[in-house]
Amino acid sequence: MSKLSKKLIIRITLVLSAVFIVSLALNTYFLPKYVLYQQKQKLAEVSSHVLSMEKKRLLEEIAVLEQTYRVTIVYADLAESEDQLNDRLKTRLNEKRITLSRFWLTADNIDTLREGGRVNKIYDQPKLKSNFLVNFLPMEGNVVAVGESIPYTSDTISMVNQFNVYIWSGALVVLILLSVLFTTRIVKPLAKLNETAEAISNLTFTKADIRTGDEVEELAERINSMSTKLRVPM
Repeated sequence: MSKLSKKLIIRITLVLSAVFIVSLALNTYFLPKYVLYQQKQKLAEVSSHVLSMEKKRLLEEIAVLEQTYRVTIVYADLAESEDQLNDRLKTRLNEKRITLSRFWLTADNIDTLREGGRVNKIYDQPKLKSNFLVNFLPMEGNVVAVGESIPYTSDTISMVNQFNVYIWSGALVVLILLSVLFTTRIVKPLAKLNETAEAISNLTFTKADIRTGDEVEELAERINSMSTKLRVPM
């Protein structure tokens, strides 16, 4: 293998390795945050749409909204006690196959809702390997919970990273083979030029027959021209 081929392969390997490491770091450390941010943005948009509706219309269209936005919507009366309100929300979530073992709205949360504020929470469900992102919204004396289950991204990212290893490894092998092929096509004409230049230095005025259609061919023509001029006595 020529020196040029070795240099090219080493540089390609270093560049691909650097790109892969950066990609791996981005997937591992920043992608989960980005996914969560996007989910929060989506849920905020759905919540704003829910708040723009009248209570009667909302109750009539809950099923349509859930199917359209792929969220879960339940409600309860804010006049109920803390325990009653939480039990009501948990029961209605269970009816929609959302089981949250650690679901709870504190007294402070309920006071915030009664004063017209919003409450946003994320409930971790280790056994289900998912989170439940939910916005609690006050509406005409009721609390409306708009939530969405978010599977853990760590397992998915691990599979993505593993798949990327296969892709980048295959790409590296292909690029190495291509670099060997391309450098061979470049090195052979250069080797001929080197032999011709060495022959001319030994006063053997030969010519190099190179047809590459690029700058290497132009260089060969100049060397051939020089060889012709040196052969003819001045």
